[in-house]
Amino acid sequence: MRKYNVNNMVKVFFFLLFLLSFSVFSQSTKEQSQNINSRKYKGYRVVIQDVESKVSNFWNDYLDDISKTRKKRNFIEISEFKIPDSYNPEASFYSRLSEKDSSTTIWVALDPETLLSGEDGEKLVNEALEEFMNGIPLAYRRYSMELKIMETGQAISFQIKQKEGLESDNVSLSKKLVNSKEDRIKLQKTLENLELSILATAQRIENNKISLELNALDLLKMKDLLEQYRKKLKHLK
Repeated sequence: MRKYNVNNMVKVFFFLLFLLSFSVFSQSTKEQSQNINSRKYKGYRVVIQDVESKVSNFWNDYLDDISKTRKKRNFIEISEFKIPDSYNPEASFYSRLSEKDSSTTIWVALDPETLLSGEDGEKLVNEALEEFMNGIPLAYRRYSMELKIMETGQAISFQIKQKEGLESDNVSLSKKLVNSKEDRIKLQKTLENLELSILATAQRIENNKISLELNALDLLKMKDLLEQYRKKLKHLK
C-alpha cells in the first residue's frame, strides 16, 4: 500500500487554497460609466467575489489611509486621493459599491472638471487610476488574510486564556479534592468514634436497667426488713 507524507499533503492543500483564493479575488479592471448626481462619469471597476459588507469595511479603511472621503447617499466623494505616480490634490473622485450574486463591484471615477491640467492630465490620471484599480484585488486578499490572522490570533488568545483558567481551576479543584478526602477520613474516624460511643452508651443504659431492677428488689427487701424491725420493736414495749 502506498504511504502518503502528511506534511506534503498539508503543503499541497494550502498551495491549492492559495491558488483558489487568488482566482477568487483577482479580477481584471474594466472601464465603466455610472451616473453621479444625474451626470455620467467614466471610471474603472473591479469585481471582488465577496459580500458588500466585508468589501465595504476594507474599502473604507483603504481610502482613509490614502485620501479624504465624504459619504453621500449612494456614493463616496474622494479628495486628496494619493494615487501612485499621479497625485493631484485638487482633483475629486467618486466611488460606489454594488453587490450582485455575493460579488461586490468597486467603481472609481475622476471628476475631470476638478482637474487643473486639462485633457493630457486627465489621461495620465485615468491611466494611473486604472493601474491603481488593478491592485485592489490583491490589496483585498491581503486585507482578508490579515483579518483572518487577527481573528485567529484573537481566538488563540481566547483559547490560551481559557486553558490557563481551566488549569487554574484544576489546581484549585485538586486542592479542594485533597482537603475533602482528608475531611472525609476525619469524619469517618469521628463517625466510628460516635458509633463506639453509641454502643457504650447503649450498654451503660442496659447495665443501668439491670442495676435499677436489682435496686428495686433490694429496696423491697429492705422495706420488708424495716417492717419486721418495727414489729419486733412493738413487742419489746
